[in-house]
Amino acid sequence: MKCWVISFCLAYACFFATKGNAQVNMFPSHFGQVMLSRQSLNPALPNLERATNFTVSNRFYTGPYSKIDNLYFIGNVNLNGKDSARYVNSLGVRFVNEREGEFIERPRCYVSYAIRTRVLETYWLALGIEVGRAWYLFKGSDVSTAGSASNWDGNVGIVFSNSTTCLAASVNQLFNSLVLPKDLYFRWARFYTLHAEKRVETGQVEFSFYAQNQFLPDRDDVLDIGTNATLSKVFFLGVNAWVGRSISFQVGLPDIYLEGHHFSLYASYNAPAFNQTSANIQSFEMSLRYRFK
Repeated sequence: MKCWVISFCLAYACFFATKGNAQVNMFPSHFGQVMLSRQSLNPALPNLERATNFTVSNRFYTGPYSKIDNLYFIGNVNLNGKDSARYVNSLGVRFVNEREGEFIERPRCYVSYAIRTRVLETYWLALGIEVGRAWYLFKGSDVSTAGSASNWDGNVGIVFSNSTTCLAASVNQLFNSLVLPKDLYFRWARFYTLHAEKRVETGQVEFSFYAQNQFLPDRDDVLDIGTNATLSKVFFLGVNAWVGRSISFQVGLPDIYLEGHHFSLYASYNAPAFNQTSANIQSFEMSLRYRFK
């Protein structure tokens, strides 16, 4: 009986403590280079390449917003060594840091595992899980004290694909984690992502068409629609529309070969073509990839 009373009191106290403070839901920062950043939403997607690969990307601003930037790193190691005819195992790590001015940072780090297996003659099914820790950091200033808090975070994903088509779904910020770094609650609120892509080759040019939607619980969905073209694996051109917000123009060198190593370099300009507010201004992205085949 005492256990029931204690449990009820703790639940009651936690409920009203949460209700007594305002709460802000948080979601990942948006990147215009969806062909790369989609991997940070679905832990099964990096497994598709069958190769050890690393990606680092940074979105940054200039002028009065120069102290705002978003960085992520994804590393994925193929555990099979040589390509397997039936399945591919991979182990990954991911680091993210979202900086909002001088005093607020939201770093996160994860480990992931994914497996891909052949389900039909030309189709593959991949499953991935990612678990890590997320922090919310307030840096102290002359007028405020520092504060920090952390909690668990995670993502799970599934991908069905063949050589030209990719259909992916994921559950993001799986634990719906809540933190209280100071006097305000922040929640990495759970949301869902769907991604569809189709690739078409015509001569020396490969075209890719995709759509991705993030279903957010308390605000408008994040819908991206884009296309890109790769000429002889030498030059890349792409455009992505974040519907209702901005357009991203992209160029890149998709396969820089140096002594047995494969690198890719991409640059983007994100223009606030639909509306311009303090939260929707021009930004830039730079990404570097490395693949070991």
